[in-house]
Amino acid sequence: LEIPVALVSDINTEYSEFAPLMVGDTLYFSSYRFPFDKDDHKPKRHLIKVLGAVQDDTQWTTTPQPYNEPTRHTAQVTFNRDKTAMYYSLCEFTGDASIRCDLYMRERKTPNSAWGAAVKLAEPINLPDYTNTEPSLGYTSDNREVLFFVSDRLEGKGKRDIWYAEKQGFGFGKPVNLSALNTAEDDVTPYYHVPSKTLYYSTAGLPTMGGLDVYASKGYGSDWTEPRHLGIPINSGGNDVYFTLTENEKTAYFASNRKGAKNLTEEACCFDIFTAELVKPQMVAVFFNKATGD
Repeated sequence: LEIPVALVSDINTEYSEFAPLMVGDTLYFSSYRFPFDKDDHKPKRHLIKVLGAVQDDTQWTTTPQPYNEPTRHTAQVTFNRDKTAMYYSLCEFTGDASIRCDLYMRERKTPNSAWGAAVKLAEPINLPDYTNTEPSLGYTSDNREVLFFVSDRLEGKGKRDIWYAEKQGFGFGKPVNLSALNTAEDDVTPYYHVPSKTLYYSTAGLPTMGGLDVYASKGYGSDWTEPRHLGIPINSGGNDVYFTLTENEKTAYFASNRKGAKNLTEEACCFDIFTAELVKPQMVAVFFNKATGD
């Protein structure tokens, strides 16, 4: 990976930008920049909304998505293979700044038609009094659709855990705790890369460079390889989360609160979106002269 570059123009602001996902030529991401006009809290707070960004040469043009809601946070979209179903989080304030989320989905007849009404996923995907968020769709080797998500529900291994559930008919089966990878700390922002059967996620429960770091593990179900730390330049002394790859696997996007385009220090409150190009490693031939020791 090349050194990550923060997406500055029309992407990052002094507020949090996170959950990047490139689909075709559109970068979907979530932003906490929008004033909550109907808020009765004093001072008024902001809402998270989903935007789509398209790049023309070096300029990004961003557009709020039509499924954003005026009184709830809308965030973290993921799509099925033929782009006829999307899953995302809808969240509400439960205190001055605390937020609780549930998972919703929308469907459409074709990839270019309008999205239908929002449908809340049934229990036990969503559970009352617990947050259910950060969805990511994956597929098994026999083409079964799988929903990965994050929840602080009981019977987990730690604080926030990664769970997964397989598609069954018009809904999903009972969620399973990803106990092979979850730790006693936060395990969050799952992204399952189907071609390589690799789950990218962030954790504070394994050795990190500071805060949450991105790890990767290959597998499915209860069979996973030893988690691999992505190292520098993806991980830093800040929190590094929401790692995703483009469909051609040449570019990575992720969110971080490291020193960047809008944040002045790694202790800043808010995330920026970064990108990094994947480059092929160069072969290096090393010769040893036995006679001289060179």
